[in-house]
Amino acid sequence: MEAPFKQGNVSEPVVLSHYLRAGFVVSVPFGVGAPYDFVVDTGSVLFRAQVKTGRLRNGVIEFETRRTRGRTTRSGYKKNEADYFVIYCPQLEAVYAMRAREGVFGKLRVRPTGNNQQMFVKWAEEYLFEKHLAALRALEPRGESIEGAGRFV
Repeated sequence: MEAPFKQGNVSEPVVLSHYLRAGFVVSVPFGVGAPYDFVVDTGSVLFRAQVKTGRLRNGVIEFETRRTRGRTTRSGYKKNEADYFVIYCPQLEAVYAMRAREGVFGKLRVRPTGNNQQMFVKWAEEYLFEKHLAALRALEPRGESIEGAGRFV
């Protein structure tokens, strides 16, 4: 398995370019150790985005929801460390975004389950990056803050 930082070196620029193409300003924390990869400025809201690399396995995009340093896995993210997980899946060349509190289990389903289970399934389609952008833009005219990010406004 490839070291997490190498995966991040591929995924982070992809996600960064998605936000920049959407017209947002993106700031990158100086140094290492921040629990997020970017601060995204929509013009009215700032939020912290943590980029994750998703791996497609058996119809499910899996991504790590615990912090890592080198090859060591640490604890999960605390409530106010990141606002969004933004997941890049290289096999699908697709980007997804979800509130960090929703990503506790780190799985997005692409294909139906073998037993047709519907409960508790997080469908990847519901978290497409385009839907994330639409939700962010819907906040702007009213000047509402994103829950968990309001302290930045």
